[in-house]
Amino acid sequence: MKKNSTLTTIIFLLALSSAIYLIQISLFNSPKDTLFGLLQDFAFLPISVALVTVALSKMIEEREKQERLNKTNKLISVFFSEFGIDLMRQLFSCVKNVKEISSCLNVKAEWSLRDYDEASNKLKTLKIVVESKRMCLVELREILEKKRGILMVILSNPALLKHEAFTDMIWAIFHLSDQLLARDRFDNLPDTDINHLNIDIERALRAILIHWIGYMKHVRTCYPYLFSLELRRNPINEDAEIIVK
Repeated sequence: MKKNSTLTTIIFLLALSSAIYLIQISLFNSPKDTLFGLLQDFAFLPISVALVTVALSKMIEEREKQERLNKTNKLISVFFSEFGIDLMRQLFSCVKNVKEISSCLNVKAEWSLRDYDEASNKLKTLKIVVESKRMCLVELREILEKKRGILMVILSNPALLKHEAFTDMIWAIFHLSDQLLARDRFDNLPDTDINHLNIDIERALRAILIHWIGYMKHVRTCYPYLFSLELRRNPINEDAEIIVK
C-alpha cells in the first residue's frame, strides 16, 4: 500500500511538472527558452540532491547520536539507582583517604558545569589509597554477588556499544566480582594477594566516581527533581540526609 502511494505521488508530480511546462510554452510561445530553462534545472539537480543528502545525513546522524546518548544516560541512571550508590558506599569502606577525595565528590546545588568537569578531571589522577580488611572484602563480595544479575542486564544492552568508558567501568566491576567470588576466605590471604585485590578495588572505584560526577551533571541539567534526591543521598557527604527539612 505504501509503495503504491509513493508511486502515485511521483506520477502526479511528474504530470504536474509537465503540465506547467506546457502551459508556459502555450502562453509565451517560446519552446527554445522553456527547453533552456529545463536544461538549467536538470544541471542544478545533482547539486540540489548533493546538498539535501549531506544536510539530511547530518541531521539523521545528530539525531541518532542524541538518541544513543539518551539511552546510555538512562542506563547510567538505572545503574546508580539500583546498585551504584550502595556499591560506592561499600567501596569507600576499603579506602583510607576518603577525606582527601571528598572535595571532588561533595557536589553542591550551586556547582557550575565547569565545576563538574574539573572534579572529573581531578578524579582521573587523584591518588586513591585502598587498604581493604577481611570484613570489608566479605561485605563487598556479598553486594557484588547479589547485584551481579543487574550488571549482566546492563552489559547486554546494545546502547553500550557506543559508550566504551561506561562499558569499561562495568567490566572493571565484573572483574572485581570474579576475583572476590573466586576466594572462599579472606582471613588467610597473603599481602601480595591483598595488594592485588586493592588494585582491582581502586580501578573499579575510580571509574565509578568519574561516571557518578558525569551522572550528577546530567541530572542537574535534565532532571532537577532527580538531582535534588541525588544530592540528599550523596554517599560521600556526611551531612547529606534523605529527609527534606
